[in-house]
Amino acid sequence: METQVDRSLKYAGLEEALDYEAEINQQHLKFKDQYERLSLIGSGGQGQVYKVLNKVTGEVLAAKRISLDNWDDVDALQNEARALQNLKHPGIPKYHQFYIQEDSGWGNPEYILVTDYVEGESLYKKLEKGQRFDEEELRYIKAQVLDALSAAHKKGIVHRDI
Repeated sequence: METQVDRSLKYAGLEEALDYEAEINQQHLKFKDQYERLSLIGSGGQGQVYKVLNKVTGEVLAAKRISLDNWDDVDALQNEARALQNLKHPGIPKYHQFYIQEDSGWGNPEYILVTDYVEGESLYKKLEKGQRFDEEELRYIKAQVLDALSAAHKKGIVHRDI
């Protein structure tokens, strides 16, 4: 049976995404059946990030619910999910799963990217609280961030929130 996502992807000329969607949805579990939302971690221009519990494995992970406005974004997101599957770097959370949920309740499909959950505060939060870093700490942070970004760029991934 052809779904709204299938029809939309065909209309947008993204038939190749249908094969990828079928591969993604072979898990036979919907996101809400496999994961329990624990808390909202943060939100931004692309969507929201939640701390979630995998009901099957007991793992605590992060799930980014992504809002997309056009089909170019859908294609870019699916390419990013494919690239993340092969990206291994200590400074980048490990990819677990990618979901396309047709029954989002918002009229459009929902896109959910599940990765490792990284415990701790963001640099933004630390600065917001007034924490300051000395020159050596800043060099270390910069080197770690640039190393992770370089690894992502080598796989064709451009971080859209930096």
